[in-house]
Amino acid sequence: MKKHLKRLPAPRSWSIPRKTDFWIVRPSPGPHALGESVPLGSILRDMLKVCDTAREARHILNNRGVLVDGRVVTEPKFPVGLMDVLTLHETKAHYRMLVDTRGRMSLVGIEAGDATWKLCRVEDKTTVRGGKTQLNLHDGRNVILSKDAYKTGTTLKIHVPGQKVVEHYELGKGAPVLVTAGKHVGQIAHVQEVQRTRRLGRPSEHADRDPGHAPRVARGGVPEIRPGHPEQPPAVLQFRPPRKLLLRDPGLHGFPGDEVRSGDRGVRDGREREPATSRLAGLASRDATASRSSTASRLAGRGHPVHEGSLPGRGGRVNRTKDFGRKKGCLRCGRKRGIVRRYGLHLCRQCFREIAYELGFRKYS
Repeated sequence: MKKHLKRLPAPRSWSIPRKTDFWIVRPSPGPHALGESVPLGSILRDMLKVCDTAREARHILNNRGVLVDGRVVTEPKFPVGLMDVLTLHETKAHYRMLVDTRGRMSLVGIEAGDATWKLCRVEDKTTVRGGKTQLNLHDGRNVILSKDAYKTGTTLKIHVPGQKVVEHYELGKGAPVLVTAGKHVGQIAHVQEVQRTRRLGRPSEHADRDPGHAPRVARGGVPEIRPGHPEQPPAVLQFRPPRKLLLRDPGLHGFPGDEVRSGDRGVRDGREREPATSRLAGLASRDATASRSSTASRLAGRGHPVHEGSLPGRGGRVNRTKDFGRKKGCLRCGRKRGIVRRYGLHLCRQCFREIAYELGFRKYS
């Protein structure tokens, strides 16, 4: 496992300058993942700005004046993640780690009374010795209970550092939630429906910011249409007819027969193929001509006849129906590198990016 991290490829959830220095503190394995936490040394130097260098941050931590969830932490690589409580003993300042609307980890100042508890989500449950239930929380904590009283997905309000469960909040219809990822990250929403499927992973949740908000798009990319909602799927998910013209601007191309259509199997390299019947007829006539010629032969591994002498040194030339290599360039500018041949477009990547919206493509990330 790597022990170092550069600033440029550091997680985008970190609020740090990218080009001031070369290296950044890499969090050690702990209660949170790399992209969902910030190392404690970087918090003191880059976020709170209570020091200027990493050496000063280590000096502050060695004085045992920084607490995370009520416990003294002296390791500068300790990861601080969602809902963790950070306390500075000297300044009597308390912070809670949350996520903002840009998807970045941010510290929010709280009162001293709110620094004694935190919210933890039940990710999994395990039965241990003695018939007791062990709750596996999102921050790596394990709480052992005598009875199985909470479901997976329930949020627990626990006292820190004692880990005593003070209150619990079920995941159900109307429950307020904090969106931690996606387009609406950092917003407070209310759950409208929880769909539990047989697939592996967490149950999918549909939350709206207000009762009149349009239905969200599910994980599979298909919008959820509930009874009573007249909304139809967005236009970007509706496929056009196979023969409907997607791109044709004589001012841009000007080449006859360069029509590009979506979902048409008879289109290759921006042009329409000849029907299969005509190809078979041409193949039959060519076979008849080859059989009458005394110089005809067949190459090993090929089923089509090849006429000798038409290509010096190779014994003949194969009449191919597909062009190989960089023989044909972009239909729009003629460039022969970086050609996009998907769906019969045959456009270079630069031209495709310029007219992708006109072709009906949409970018969502």
